[in-house]
Amino acid sequence: MTGWAGALAEATFGAARDERDVLFLPVGAGIAGTALVDGRLLVAARVREGDPDAVAVWDQAVAALAHGLTAAVALLAPRLIVVGGGLADSGDLLLRPLSEILLARLSPRSARMPRLVRAALGDQAGCLGAALLARRALGAGPSP
Repeated sequence: MTGWAGALAEATFGAARDERDVLFLPVGAGIAGTALVDGRLLVAARVREGDPDAVAVWDQAVAALAHGLTAAVALLAPRLIVVGGGLADSGDLLLRPLSEILLARLSPRSARMPRLVRAALGDQAGCLGAALLARRALGAGPSP
């Protein structure tokens, strides 16, 4: 339900508000997590610093994510993929390689390359979407 609520919020207020064919992808603890080892924070920050172990894990996670997205794009043909969740805060560190892998995997004849963007509403998308669902259940429209 959180994914659906987040997608609704992004489509109403956020990055997908001007699009009709969108795949919303909340990427957070389900794809990666935050680890402290010997008091040091490991994930996106360590990748930016060039830590070889962090880069290897990151590259594997991005490749796995691109693999799933390739199938979704081939089946659904969205014009836009909105990447949300905590991992989306890494911005181009995630979106650039994800786009490159996806572009390389898509057949030009079978599917067009959608735009990949970071969610505009961040971690608030799920909460805002849930509020929209509540308003709709009460018969009220969306609020900015």
